[in-house]
Amino acid sequence: MVSAAAPAKWPSASAALALAALVLVYAPPELIELLAYDRQAILSGQWWRLWSGHLVHYSAWHALIDTGVLLLCGAVLEPLIGTRRLCRTLGWSAAVVALALLLGLPALQEYRGLSALDVLLVTMTLTAFWRQQRLPRRWLVLGAAMLVLKTAAEALGLSGSSTLPQGVHVMWQAHALGLLCGLLDAVFVSARPQAGSDLAI
Repeated sequence: MVSAAAPAKWPSASAALALAALVLVYAPPELIELLAYDRQAILSGQWWRLWSGHLVHYSAWHALIDTGVLLLCGAVLEPLIGTRRLCRTLGWSAAVVALALLLGLPALQEYRGLSALDVLLVTMTLTAFWRQQRLPRRWLVLGAAMLVLKTAAEALGLSGSSTLPQGVHVMWQAHALGLLCGLLDAVFVSARPQAGSDLAI
């Protein structure tokens, strides 16, 4: 019996998300401000910013780097796990990252970018490859170690980004939250058996 949630043949959700982020680079500044993560606006009831803040960026180069990683991971991952599961994970992870920033970093007034979700997708790709044994596991361990070291370097202030305007800093906390969401997906979603199918969706 074929599962109704069979893996996607083409990364449609990843492509649509990347396209939306790229189009928004050229949106009017008023629209970008309306969509960005803004602490005070969220606390006043503008909850859509928990999701839309990930779609807007500080510059075209910032958006290009973020969407490039998104497309690269999405092209590999979405055919493996399916579009519906990818969309669900991106949906709850975007909200979890933004809420954690809201609760844990009261000094953070604004946040923009897909980088936390990029880290999520990299983590999900590594765990999917691990489960399906698509690459030698030593390479996957090396990839995971590099991801952790990159986040640690950002936390120590040893890594910056030339794609961000002056005065805007890399939010390593958001990257760490993306990594955590990827691990939660691996533990609570990927490992869950699916009735009627041997596919994890």
